[in-house]
Amino acid sequence: MIIVAFRGTEARQIRDWLSDGGAMMMPCPGGKGLVHPGFHQALEAAWPQIRQAVQDLRDRGRSLWFTGHSLGGALAMLAAAYDQALEGRVFSFVNNNDIVAQLPPAPVYAHVAAERYIDSRGKIHDKRPGGLLGGLADKARGHLADPLAPGTDGMADHAIARYIAHLTHVTG
Repeated sequence: MIIVAFRGTEARQIRDWLSDGGAMMMPCPGGKGLVHPGFHQALEAAWPQIRQAVQDLRDRGRSLWFTGHSLGGALAMLAAAYDQALEGRVFSFVNNNDIVAQLPPAPVYAHVAAERYIDSRGKIHDKRPGGLLGGLADKARGHLADPLAPGTDGMADHAIARYIAHLTHVTG
């Protein structure tokens, strides 16, 4: 198994903030839709080394996994989009009210993969709750989970520790 893990935004790295900030879309080099230019440039800077390392290891018949959180999740999605063998086997996990996963909002931006939604109780679903009431009820449950910290659920749900806790609970 080959795991390529991309780190998320580091608060003290100005280059990360510049990568996150350039949200005007540009044509994807592979001709498959549009891509966030900051994410594209960040991946392109590392892609030659990643591609070579993966090619060296993949010759041994190993499976390939891309993963990341926040900025790293965006880079993992782009890297997977570059690998045709992964088409149809790419998933994005979104934790309830994670604010970062909602920016920029639809229809300006859409993920390239099937979304897996982690509800306010930590259960993973193949899609977000259906209907207006189901979706709003789950979002409200998440926002009201910590009455001593109103309005913080969007950032709290973005924390890597919450993703790890939910995914660890499901996988055992």
